[in-house]
Amino acid sequence: MMIINRYIMKEVLVTLLGVLVILFLIYLSTRFIQFLEAAAAGMLPTNVVLTLLGLKTLSALADLLPYSLYIAVLLAFGRLYKDSEMVALAACGIGTRKIVRVIIGFSTMTAVIVGVTSLYFAPWAEEQSSRIRDQVRASSEIVGLAPGRFSESVDGNGVFFAEEISRDGQSLRNIFIQANRDKSVETLSSEHGAFVTDPETGSRFLVLKNGYRYEWQPGVPQVNIVQFEEHGVLLREREVEKSTRRHEARATDTLLASDDRTEIAELQRRVSMPVITILLGLLAVPLSRTSPRRGRYAKLFTAILILVIYSNILGVAQSWFERGVTPQSLGFWWVHVVFLVFVLIVYVRQMGLTWTIRVLAGKDV
Repeated sequence: MMIINRYIMKEVLVTLLGVLVILFLIYLSTRFIQFLEAAAAGMLPTNVVLTLLGLKTLSALADLLPYSLYIAVLLAFGRLYKDSEMVALAACGIGTRKIVRVIIGFSTMTAVIVGVTSLYFAPWAEEQSSRIRDQVRASSEIVGLAPGRFSESVDGNGVFFAEEISRDGQSLRNIFIQANRDKSVETLSSEHGAFVTDPETGSRFLVLKNGYRYEWQPGVPQVNIVQFEEHGVLLREREVEKSTRRHEARATDTLLASDDRTEIAELQRRVSMPVITILLGLLAVPLSRTSPRRGRYAKLFTAILILVIYSNILGVAQSWFERGVTPQSLGFWWVHVVFLVFVLIVYVRQMGLTWTIRVLAGKDV
């Protein structure tokens, strides 16, 4: 029996990893494009893109893993039915109850991972992402440089342009800077430049070489021109101001002590993720039943449709709870109860009432 259990769990695990990788690639490609657009627009430095992408990956794990398990069980058992391996297992005395018990165990282990990620790792990742964005906003006057494009300073009083930027982002060529200084306007142009940090003060400078400095006042015909071999521009640092955090970034301990309905809803959403994992794992077993002629993908569309409906109802129930439509004592746990009843109905329709009662009683079928 242990060999059969390991075989079934291996089939589900391999399929789960494959589905999870595909879902992650879809999710990360969308996020990566968004981050690249922000970097190209000068709103995000390129050196933090991968860090933010990694944090978003950890944050998304709790949402993608339950759905990946659901699809993995469908595909893995669909293949077993298609190749008549389920018939062979039944002939060897491996009943559906034993298979359901294996899936319950596997779903429980997955639910533990989902629960820990949802309650602790995902909020931590969201908080770190918010901190990085806060530091970027306060880092310097020039943020998110891109070669061949004009970038505006954080305070909106200056424009920066560099025709070429090295891969490490520290060296520049053909530089143009214009800044508003009280009543005057200052323009700098140089052939070369580099970012330098003062080891004593920690201040950052943009050191320009072989260039010109122009200074004039609007409406005044006189222009002061200075040629220089080396000129340092101080990149002013600002204090890091903590932005308003999204509820997804709040620590679970904070949500536990909160009376705000929105934060309570977020806490219930996090706790719901392990429950969703187990319920979807249970539902996938009867939905995967098919004949060898129909193939492993025969019920995939129906299963995905059920998943979409379940997710949408959860979203609506959470919105109702946040707006006070449903009482606080009810929350949106009623959705899980209704879905559990639906799962039992599916078992009764496919396996029969007697079979379902015997399974719930813990008897072999």
